[in-house]
Amino acid sequence: MRQRSYDWGVERDARLAIERLDAAPVKPAPTVRQTDQALRALLGGFAARLSRTWLRYQKSVLERGLVNRLEMTDFGGAVPLQWYWQGLYQLEPDEALILETELPLRRRYWNVQLNDELWNAVEFVHRQSSLNGHQARVDSDGRFRAVIALEDPGVHNWLDPGDTRQGMLIGRWYDCDRWPTPTLTRVPLAQLRAHLPADTPLCSTAERAVALRARRLGAQLRRRW
Repeated sequence: MRQRSYDWGVERDARLAIERLDAAPVKPAPTVRQTDQALRALLGGFAARLSRTWLRYQKSVLERGLVNRLEMTDFGGAVPLQWYWQGLYQLEPDEALILETELPLRRRYWNVQLNDELWNAVEFVHRQSSLNGHQARVDSDGRFRAVIALEDPGVHNWLDPGDTRQGMLIGRWYDCDRWPTPTLTRVPLAQLRAHLPADTPLCSTAERAVALRARRLGAQLRRRW
């Protein structure tokens, strides 16, 4: 099961329990040997296997030339109704990447997040490294634009890569009437405003502090496993 949250800290998580309908036998306490085997499988097997899986996956994305370019995938149909857009981002400290996309008319849920080179989500409680459809500002022309930059560019839809100059970008369209593929445009940071609409929602230092505080509180009120 997967739960999504749009309005962090306001929406309530579902409370779920699973119970067997037939009479379940009392579960015996594990032996020392069973406990040892389970811990070794977890620490020596699962973690290494998962790390190899995602490192290989990112390598395949790199080999397909998806650097500052995005493609659609359904990750093998793992989540019904959901399509992903993915690619690697690369930028220098004096550059910015403009993420731009049309939006589906029906869009029950959508988001974008940044991962580092090891497939870890970039710190998202204290940094705005992700945005969803509730948090994002849509431009007056109906398109969504965000800016990936190492320093705050002063726009509302900033995606903070947390000092990582290269990583993975993942976006989701869930239960939408179509699945547009966004674009990434690499521009000099000093010329960023010339590449954005004149009415792009801006964000002052004080406004950013307020937004990040609300993000921290909302993240703490979410239940995360």
